[in-house]
Amino acid sequence: MKARPPTYIVALDPAKRRCGVAVLNTTEGEGVLEYALTLRSGDTLSTSRKVARLIGGLGGKVNLIAEWPVDYASGRSKHKDLVSLRLMVGHVERLTGLKASRVKPFGWKGNLPKAVCERRIEARLTIPERLAMTDTTNDTWDAVGIALWYSGRCARGVR
Repeated sequence: MKARPPTYIVALDPAKRRCGVAVLNTTEGEGVLEYALTLRSGDTLSTSRKVARLIGGLGGKVNLIAEWPVDYASGRSKHKDLVSLRLMVGHVERLTGLKASRVKPFGWKGNLPKAVCERRIEARLTIPERLAMTDTTNDTWDAVGIALWYSGRCARGVR
């Protein structure tokens, strides 16, 4: 019997000079978190290249999802920062040939405070999955949360 090629969900949480990345192997069922980390670089394009290399090394079907930055009316976000984050996703799409699904922050986590959201995400992980997280920055936690939400392992608000 021929083995099925691996299928992955790759979730991105872009920031100005870094990007949280979570890789969920969904070849069997809802998926298993293989690894999660934050890639850092000096600029948006360099970080995009690192993300693209990581995706290119997976060797299977990849479903790409990215958190899409929101322009808050309160002025919390700067226009040039939003452009930079959106460019990162666009660069990754161009470099990999993939089209990313997009989700706004409140689309996958609702209005939960970061600490509550991170605790709920951690509660969904097995011990080996938790050990697969090479760092625990906000970007990494968000990427894991997006991957779990996209795979159906948790509902909006990480319930």
